[in-house]
Amino acid sequence: MTSKTVTEDGTAVATKGPRAALDDKAVANIGSFEDAINVLKASGIAVTNVKEYIGGLDVTDKLPLIGTEFIILGIRFNDTKEGKFVSVTYMTRNAATPAVFNDGGTGIYAQLTDIVAERIESGMSPEHALTGIHCPKGLRISEYEYADPKTGEMRPAATFYLA
Repeated sequence: MTSKTVTEDGTAVATKGPRAALDDKAVANIGSFEDAINVLKASGIAVTNVKEYIGGLDVTDKLPLIGTEFIILGIRFNDTKEGKFVSVTYMTRNAATPAVFNDGGTGIYAQLTDIVAERIESGMSPEHALTGIHCPKGLRISEYEYADPKTGEMRPAATFYLA
């Protein structure tokens, strides 16, 4: 566990935590990816794939889904201190496996909030309302500029929508 110090403004700062099993000298002598794997194994450290911890699905970018048909297999609404976003598990017609994309904008997140609410209001169970949404034209994108609230500079932005 990491111990924390709280500054005057209430910000928590990590001050001390556990050290990795490999010391700096062992790490400094690693010359390749294969060396890294071998050093870990020689130290008795199991090497695991991150997919074992995140559900085994690839998290993908939304750009390839513009105009690409897919079906939504699951929706998870997330509310974090950084903001609200939705995780969408989907499968394209030509994919070998399902994948996930995340969206926290005013497009997909808002659309799915409305769709799920409408499906539940029409009598669908909440579990069923979160799956089985066909997007024959995939996603579409709206690109625009906005004024950065801190600097006033115009910056490019994009909002994605289900299509």
